[in-house]
Amino acid sequence: MSDFSSTRTTADFVQPATGASVTVSVGSSTWMTIGSPLFVQGGGQYFIRSLPSGTQVQLTNAADAGNTAAGTTIAAGALLTPGGGGGLAGWIASLALNSLGGRITGDINIPLAPMYNADLTSGRIAMHTAAGGAVGPVGDYWMIGNFTNTGNTGCLFTVPLGGFSRSATLTEVRARIYPFPATGTAMPTVMPRLDVYTTDSSGNGLLIGTVTDASANKAAYETDHELIVTGLTQVVGVRSIFATLSTGQGTLISGTKILGMTAVLG
Repeated sequence: MSDFSSTRTTADFVQPATGASVTVSVGSSTWMTIGSPLFVQGGGQYFIRSLPSGTQVQLTNAADAGNTAAGTTIAAGALLTPGGGGGLAGWIASLALNSLGGRITGDINIPLAPMYNADLTSGRIAMHTAAGGAVGPVGDYWMIGNFTNTGNTGCLFTVPLGGFSRSATLTEVRARIYPFPATGTAMPTVMPRLDVYTTDSSGNGLLIGTVTDASANKAAYETDHELIVTGLTQVVGVRSIFATLSTGQGTLISGTKILGMTAVLG
């Protein structure tokens, strides 16, 4: 999208069903990009499926929980601005666009739904809730590791990277973390790591990218920061892709908050 990033509808339109599309008349659509998220005042979150003209945009309902019910008339004059379109709603909309022949590129938020493993069942992966309890499924962030500051032997948080437009290329994966404070000046003996895998022709895991936390000291480590795997060239839709975040390990090292993951598609 260009720097000119807002406009208004010039005619009423009816809210489509989840995953369905509608053509909307607007003041200008020249700043918009196919596949980008868009917010419509009174309607909610959408993805841009096509741009029929300089004053029209075809929108796909992104299934966001806050979207207006299907069949509702959105009156002319509604403001359109770039939308968030991330998380589960963005993932669902990506599936819908893919089935309709669309294609999403750019930054896509990855739903933090960890795959089943021993760490998940042992409680070393937990969802923090607003009340402070380590119970799910609804909460404000995921936690991995030992949360009592008595040491970590390492555990894995693995999520599938799916719902992307077929034939797009995965170029980058980012994980935003916030390690819990550790005792004294302790630093991990093994630093957190982000790995990205696909599968080989036999279905076995194949590492395609990795990065290790390069925090130089305790102050840099125990803050909100990102691990970024770059240089990926994996084509989506050929084989499964998943990302694994390993928590830091050490005698006096506590757990790690996972604040979000993002995939970048080309």
